[in-house]
Amino acid sequence: MEFKVLIKTFPFNAIRFTGKLCQLTLRSLYLFIKLLFKSTTNLYVDVLDNINKPSECILIVGPRNSGKSSLLYRIKLSEFISTTPTGSSVEEQFYLCRFCLVPPSNCIHSDLKDYDKIKVKIYELGFNDSIHTYQHQIQICNKVIYVIDSFGNHKLSEINKDIITLISEHNYHHRMPKYVFFITKNDMFGGIDHTALQKSIEIPQELKDKYMFVLGSSVTGQGIFESIAFLLLDRRPSQNENSDLIVL
Repeated sequence: MEFKVLIKTFPFNAIRFTGKLCQLTLRSLYLFIKLLFKSTTNLYVDVLDNINKPSECILIVGPRNSGKSSLLYRIKLSEFISTTPTGSSVEEQFYLCRFCLVPPSNCIHSDLKDYDKIKVKIYELGFNDSIHTYQHQIQICNKVIYVIDSFGNHKLSEINKDIITLISEHNYHHRMPKYVFFITKNDMFGGIDHTALQKSIEIPQELKDKYMFVLGSSVTGQGIFESIAFLLLDRRPSQNENSDLIVL
């Protein structure tokens, strides 16, 4: 009796089972397409954000063999690497954590969002570059780090002339410029008298809030956080917070 009932209801049960299976298949396909579309959309949005997100452009200049490349890669990698003299212009683009100003890979803050990262593009002028390259980089970078070698054989008058020329040309293109004068190799004993250097450089009075002198080192990382914080976040430490800084 039960077998006959099973035979009679089999077509109906088969149709119902097939319908449930089709419904489950369509539901799974819908969820898969939705997830795929969402992932693709998020990827597309992230790509657009990375493309459209403005970069903070910084130009590193200074006398030859003053440590410009070492400073650039110390900022980018958070570690010191030995470099050779830069013949042609170098351009590096990367992200820094907004809180500790180091690359996200070396950052102590986990789960950083896109808005927690600062997109930075740093240019370094090579000694073989033309005046056209120099003028182009001056125009696109409103922030400048001028590197001064504590043990360089450059006279203070020459450094002063170079800085005044730089400020004059750079300030012509930017209404809100910022300058850091990074006196490097201060982890070594001796070197230039930074007080005499400070007095020798004649910076226009209207830029008194737009520049800062920093005693720093690419080897130890001294003064780099303060320099980047001033340029990118407009954060100027007081002299009591860090004795390595000369705040004018």
